[in-house]
Amino acid sequence: MVLVKQTHCKRRHKFTLDNTYIRTNGTRACKECQRVRVQSWRKTNPKKHKEYSRSYCEINSEKLSERTRVWKQVNPEKRQAQHRRRRANELNQLGNFSNWMVNYYRYSQAGCCFYCNKKINSKFSAGAPGREILEHLTPLARGGLHCWTNTALACWKCNAAKGIKTVEEYREDIRK
Repeated sequence: MVLVKQTHCKRRHKFTLDNTYIRTNGTRACKECQRVRVQSWRKTNPKKHKEYSRSYCEINSEKLSERTRVWKQVNPEKRQAQHRRRRANELNQLGNFSNWMVNYYRYSQAGCCFYCNKKINSKFSAGAPGREILEHLTPLARGGLHCWTNTALACWKCNAAKGIKTVEEYREDIRK
């Protein structure tokens, strides 16, 4: 008997190192087909899926916390964007903002703070002095929108000093 090594799945997806999933019984499946099977099972068994997810989270809470902590360290820009979206959502603000706009501000402001024109560093951890912050010109708390027309990059120090003031109010305070 000659064993033939499979090169494709049943749907003719080619097996590669990047797209191959090894099942618990040792057989192979392409990740795309496995993803479709899992999604289908989740739709047909929502109660079982919910119970499985709940028990998995309880059993692996430390592992999941560590994975989340590592992800936040590796993806600080995505984490900040996630935080901004959540905060805007809590305040019922409309608007869509993505990381490419932050990059646009870095370029258009030449890496300088909107208020003090000092160089700001995008490599520091969030909340550190000198760190860039996405600043709402009209604060969300005062009805400003979470969109590109109401934002600029500012240094941490200026952002903290401005608080919930508008741009005009903050510039008046600086002049005093």
